[in-house]
Amino acid sequence: MKWQIFSVQRQPGFRLNMTDIILIGFLFGLSYFSYLILPEHSLYGVPIYLGISFFCFCNIFRIGNKLEPFWYIPFFLLAAYCIYYFDMKLFWNLVIFFLEPWKWILIIYHILRRPYHGVGYQWINKFKHQ
Repeated sequence: MKWQIFSVQRQPGFRLNMTDIILIGFLFGLSYFSYLILPEHSLYGVPIYLGISFFCFCNIFRIGNKLEPFWYIPFFLLAAYCIYYFDMKLFWNLVIFFLEPWKWILIIYHILRRPYHGVGYQWINKFKHQ
């Protein structure tokens, strides 16, 4: 892992830079602020979940921009619907039983379909070419 402060890391593997750290801190702060305003709703978990998911996509597995819309469009549609109707129990059930499996299906698809450059890229690419 290399610490790239404000430049884009082009090398394969795990990626972490100062912008990522600031964004993660902001999302945790937003979640905490949401908890202070609406502690009875589980709305405060949304920024954390969103941040962790994009961190997995962009920094750990590095799936790229082409596959991300297949996850974040359903996420935003479900979130908007459930937040509008204040049904966060439905939202978290859909996240657990639909969005999480779908996210991992996209990650696995990305790993299998082309040269992979995320975490474990050396082992996975070597395994794929055997």
